[in-house]
Amino acid sequence: MTGKPQLVAQAHTKKGPWHPKRVFNVTAMNNSYEPGSSFRFPPNEFNVLSMASIRSAENGTASYIYTDKRGRLILFNDSGKIEWTGEEGFGGSTLSYEIPKDSTSFSEKQFEYFQPTNIVYDMKSDGKTELFVVKNVEASNYLFENARSFKRGGIEIHTINDLGISFENVPKKFPGMVTGMAVNDYDNDSKDELLVTMIKTGNRLSNSVSSVVVAYELE
Repeated sequence: MTGKPQLVAQAHTKKGPWHPKRVFNVTAMNNSYEPGSSFRFPPNEFNVLSMASIRSAENGTASYIYTDKRGRLILFNDSGKIEWTGEEGFGGSTLSYEIPKDSTSFSEKQFEYFQPTNIVYDMKSDGKTELFVVKNVEASNYLFENARSFKRGGIEIHTINDLGISFENVPKKFPGMVTGMAVNDYDNDSKDELLVTMIKTGNRLSNSVSSVVVAYELE
């Protein structure tokens, strides 16, 4: 997120994590975290986990972007109004929430899958904001509702401007599912790097997993 750090939490309904009951800012108070002011979000399905904020350097206004259940990038403003919607195909994750049911049969269970975190960052220090977004490729094209396995992954970098979001760089491709990203100076050279975590092998139904962390220079 750009600008001042902001912690946002979500309470969802019985329908699951894509149907918020309330989204709110969280404040530190008396050595604990307390619910603060309400956060306005789009009226359609929404989950806070993939959301990143974008603050304009010109007027200080904020907008927000997240990946919806269908893999579309959604850009919305402070009032919760959607300003731009992209095409499907982004995101992809095995991180899920199981909807409580009476039956214990796996085939009858219902899972709601989260989307990976997006990152907003001024990569070139030129006042123009870039969006780092995960794009994993599911092996069965999401044929199976309760099981997912990703054959490869990638990260795309897009430029955010007044007209929406445009493709910026050649995508970084990986031989497995990208599970997370972070921007940090991990080697103390006074330069930020893009850190990527990836699962090379294994899937939801297998205990055989090989994971790695990859670092990229941003310049």
